Amino acid sequence: MKTKQILMTGALALSMVLSGGMLTGCSNSSTKDTKTTEVAKKKEVKTLGKKTKDSKSLKFTNNTGKKITVFETKSSSEESFSDNLLDDGDAVKNKEERTLYYEII
Repeated sequence: MKTKQILMTGALALSMVLSGGMLTGCSNSSTKDTKTTEVAKKKEVKTLGKKTKDSKSLKFTNNTGKKITVFETKSSSEESFSDNLLDDGDAVKNKEERTLYYEII
């Protein structure tokens, strides 16, 4: 049952964020400048939710072509969505990667 909730929550989050877009695959790193690759590795990914010892994580990239200003989640058994997980004034920019931390209740 918990596995089903994890999969449903992950699928819902991905469908909300990536509707109209496609997941990006591996890029051809041989054409990139070495310094650019090093900077990308050092770049810190912003998070949604709170990381705890019991939390699960999901990485996603916004490929909608628009910025996302509201991010809410809901399991298949819940009636309504959560509060907005983005802080006031925060937005997930196009092509930006984030990590979502969530707990299965």
